Amino acid sequence: MPHDYKKRPPARKKRAPARRKSDHSLPCWAWFISGIVLSAAVVFIIAKVQPQWLTTAGVVAQKPTLPVQPPRPVPQQPKGPSYSFYTVLPEMEVAVPPEALKPTAEKSTQKSGLYQLQLASYRNRPDAAKMEASLALIGISARIEKVAINDKTYYRVRSGPYPREQAYGLHMRLRDHGVESLILKVRKNEG
Repeated sequence: MPHDYKKRPPARKKRAPARRKSDHSLPCWAWFISGIVLSAAVVFIIAKVQPQWLTTAGVVAQKPTLPVQPPRPVPQQPKGPSYSFYTVLPEMEVAVPPEALKPTAEKSTQKSGLYQLQLASYRNRPDAAKMEASLALIGISARIEKVAINDKTYYRVRSGPYPREQAYGLHMRLRDHGVESLILKVRKNEG
């Protein structure tokens, strides 16, 4: 006959014996600190002993040599100061803020100069040519000027010269097309 196991009481689970800390072990922080102290001691000892290793291992029996007289210093002519600003300053441009170019009634009576717009400056000519072509598509004539500054060649895309009011108007038109430009005053010796 079959036996009914459902009514049987559940078996008791035996507990595993709890781990007991041994009284002989150190806490983990003590091991950590002792490792740091030991490492510091090793580094200190190596730092003290290392110069002795270098001096004893690198010593080679040297042959006696004749004393060499140091060469006489050649009197040099004092060089003049080498200032580069004498060459850099004439090549620099003066940027005029667009607000200064806004036409006003009192300024219009004064004689105004000519201004040109610097639209971009590139390290290679093909990029400058692309910019010049994109400006031609929106109806602005531009030219590429090759400039050498500090032994580096730059290609500047410029337009102008224009009177002050026209330069400001062109600057605003370029800004509407997403092109930032600098307004530069044309110096007397340029043209």
